Amino acid sequence: MLAGLTIACGKSETLTVAPTTAAPTEVVPSPQLKEFQYKKILLLPPAEPVARANAGKGAPAQKDAGYYVGRLEKAMLAQGFAVVSPEIVARAAKSLGNRGGSMSAVEKALVLGRETQSDAVMVLQSVTIAAGQAFYDVDKMKVVSVDPNLAKQRTKKRQIRKKGQWYHAENENCLVRVPLFEVRLEARLIDSSSGNVLWVGSGRETVLDALARDWVAKTDKRCRVVDKNYDYNETIEDEATLAVTVDALFARLLGPLKADAFAGKPIVVEAPKKPVEKPVEKPVEPPKAKVAIVSGDKAALRMGPSKKDRRIRYVPRKAEVEIVEMMGEWAKVKLQDGSTGWMHDSTFIIPK
Repeated sequence: MLAGLTIACGKSETLTVAPTTAAPTEVVPSPQLKEFQYKKILLLPPAEPVARANAGKGAPAQKDAGYYVGRLEKAMLAQGFAVVSPEIVARAAKSLGNRGGSMSAVEKALVLGRETQSDAVMVLQSVTIAAGQAFYDVDKMKVVSVDPNLAKQRTKKRQIRKKGQWYHAENENCLVRVPLFEVRLEARLIDSSSGNVLWVGSGRETVLDALARDWVAKTDKRCRVVDKNYDYNETIEDEATLAVTVDALFARLLGPLKADAFAGKPIVVEAPKKPVEKPVEKPVEPPKAKVAIVSGDKAALRMGPSKKDRRIRYVPRKAEVEIVEMMGEWAKVKLQDGSTGWMHDSTFIIPK
């Protein structure tokens, strides 16, 4: 919601932009969130970089995802949550190795949550910074046009520009252009043990919501700002203003979350059971191969266990052969040169 305007003197020459009421956050808690206590939280940054919409006048300097995760950590600590330290998270993430790149956000959250022994994982899904502007009719004392990307109630633009200044397109009243920006956040809380989504939250905060005091400006007959109580443009582009805006949004999201996450019964983690030690078994020695000695002057080595099978060659008397298998009166043997074949049991003896 954008600020209303008030008249500070007899003529419509003074514009007052006051802090506004932020749009309500959208939170969806699950029944499980109220059943157990979720206090130890692991924070994960968004998978995608911080988005920047309509970058330009009124947009703060670009910040990476780590900036917002850091602000979220401070906000959660202020609410009484126990946040897993970044060092522990870094070690756990390093242990994933190449596997981490192929995991989905939920899979990664589950693995890291278990390795850090967290109750739940807070995933900052997306962060968007959107720059916009509003035009104030000094004579009518109301907003006549708002950047549609920053307002739920879309209005048609009805402003024109003459000689560097802005005027109403229909009645040519003086307009004051007020640059602004909005922070949009989406996050979800995931149970570390089951992977169930415990809570989904999203919200938006404009710089006008986080103004510390009214901005008062006066305009002359040519629609130029000739006097103001402080430099509004420098204030909204300052890093401190971005921090206040982000912190205010986190505080509004985390307040209801804390009420639910701390309401249930403590999570009891059972100690891992010690594995039952099995007695060490001695390795079983393989049975020794049976050795046979050719007893006749010569023994026929055949292709199969029958006298009808083709003879390969003769084996001389007293030659040692290794019995591979027996099939009735026939034995498959292996000679010292590695060749194999079949011999009748009448042509060899097995020493005791």
